[in-house]
Amino acid sequence: MKYYAHSLEDQTPEKWQSLEEHLRNVAAMAAEFARPFGGEEWARLAGNNHDLGKGTRPWQAYLRRVNEIIDEFSPFYDGHPQHAIAGAHWLFENSRAAGKFLAYCIAGHHGGLPNWQDPGRGALREKLEATSPEIAFPHESPEFPDALPFQICSERAGFQFQFFIRMLFSCLVDADYLDTEAFLDKKKASWRGTYPAIKELYDRFWKNFNEMRKRADPALKVNAQREKVLADCLEASDKAPGIYSLTVPTGGGKTLASLAFALNHARRHAGTSPYPFLDSSDEYFFVSSEFTISLGPGHSSIRKTMPPPFSHNGRNQARAKRLTASAPPGPFPSSELT
Repeated sequence: MKYYAHSLEDQTPEKWQSLEEHLRNVAAMAAEFARPFGGEEWARLAGNNHDLGKGTRPWQAYLRRVNEIIDEFSPFYDGHPQHAIAGAHWLFENSRAAGKFLAYCIAGHHGGLPNWQDPGRGALREKLEATSPEIAFPHESPEFPDALPFQICSERAGFQFQFFIRMLFSCLVDADYLDTEAFLDKKKASWRGTYPAIKELYDRFWKNFNEMRKRADPALKVNAQREKVLADCLEASDKAPGIYSLTVPTGGGKTLASLAFALNHARRHAGTSPYPFLDSSDEYFFVSSEFTISLGPGHSSIRKTMPPPFSHNGRNQARAKRLTASAPPGPFPSSELT
């Protein structure tokens, strides 16, 4: 029996992507994404197991049914089964510690990070307690990493755990979307990888941003506060690479100030790639595009011609929705720039 991850419209199964290939590709890509923070083995394990649910006979039967193919899987058809929880269930069964960390990532790799406890069926705990379909696809018992890639601080362990899970989750989701896109939409995939250098983005941004700042009325108090936010961000950008948080009310200029921080920080620390995350990542994408790709603010053609990053098959789910979804215990603290 041949197991597949993705089909191609009007193509025979011989042209489809095998489940084995997809798991291997996602594992390698996720591991590479997680390498900078020492999470490569964790991310590799997540990638190798994230789509094990597609290795059930009912899911393979479903894939055949929607492509009007009858074969040995057809008798197992039972509608459109959910596949994300199976890999999470498998890892959790093998480890209630490391497996639980990875279960969050895998269970949410399509719908967003779940809470451990929640009313209704959305809670991870409820999903893991439910019966999971048999995984017929050949798979090995997981070998979990011996330790976390950071030193645990008892006073902030909850924060450390949930932040690490969010980072792994981001690596897994990006790898999954990118490998799927590379198979299903080679044209779109070919657009990736030809990015301007940091210096070029830096120069474009500051040219456009400074022009906008010159037109701002200095007599308005809000503009004075925006300049203060910007100054704080630029001061922080000189510090060593790490995790920085910024809490600014709506209208305080945090979108452009955080982009200024990211570009300055990347320019000063070669080899780093700061990622600013806001509550509205789609809006952040459009604003940053207007200041680094187009001629400057107000050129809304960017919104009409450029899809948000990591969109796939019409699924323009904001990356922030995945990253800011509720996760394990441990509040994500609000603080000034630190």
